[in-house]
Amino acid sequence: MSARTALGFGFQGKMCIHPKQIGTVNRVFTPDDAEVASAERVVAAFATAEAAGSAAIQLDGKFVDYPILYRAQRVLERSRPSARRGSSDDESSSGSARRRYSARFV
Repeated sequence: MSARTALGFGFQGKMCIHPKQIGTVNRVFTPDDAEVASAERVVAAFATAEAAGSAAIQLDGKFVDYPILYRAQRVLERSRPSARRGSSDDESSSGSARRRYSARFV
C-alpha cells in the first residue's frame, strides 16, 4: 500500500522495509502548512469557546467539537520537528546505520 493510500485510509504512519523509504513516508504523513494553519485556528477558536463555556462551535461554516479539536491537536503534534525524526532523504550518507533506520511512530 502506498503512503498516500494509507494516509487516505486514515493511517497515521506506514512501515518501511528500506531506509530509502523513510523520507518519502515522513513527507506524506507530515502535515503541510495549510493543515497546520487550519489546526492552529481550530485549537485557538475552541480554546476561546471553551473558556466561554461552549463545547461546540462553528468555524468557517463547519461544526467543531471535541473530536475535531483532538484531530487538530494531533496535526500540530505531527508537525513538530521532533515528530519528524528520520525525514531527510540523504541520511544514508551520514550517521550510523541505527540512526538511518529511525522513523517516527505516531
